[in-house]
Amino acid sequence: MTAQFHEHIVINNEPFGLCTEPLQTYLSLMKNPPEFDWCCTACYRGYMGSWAIKDNILYLTKIEVGGPPFSTFKDWRKMFDNKKGDIKAEWFSGLLRVPKGEELEYVHGGYGSKFERDLFITIEKGNVIKEEEVQNY
Repeated sequence: MTAQFHEHIVINNEPFGLCTEPLQTYLSLMKNPPEFDWCCTACYRGYMGSWAIKDNILYLTKIEVGGPPFSTFKDWRKMFDNKKGDIKAEWFSGLLRVPKGEELEYVHGGYGSKFERDLFITIEKGNVIKEEEVQNY
């Protein structure tokens, strides 16, 4: 499998890549999830999620398709009863991996590449429970 495009996440107003796909949990719970056409082997999921952590809450801010270049998925809010603004990721409990620094080792598959540091964020029903940054030597 080809290395996958990182999703996007903003933490403390700073953008990062995200090596986790929190939207997959939500899609798996839907009776009729949208069918995303994968654009290339680097994005088998067929979409790009954009996320933010604000006040210790994980939010979905946008879903993009078609890329690269990606464009906003026009009907994404229908999946959330047309809610306005950022969507709290209440469906997600798990671990977010946010790579930081230079890439040390490229792995041609999934999110296996190694970076200088990884920030691991534990989420429970959309709420940040714990953060831990690990040095990768």
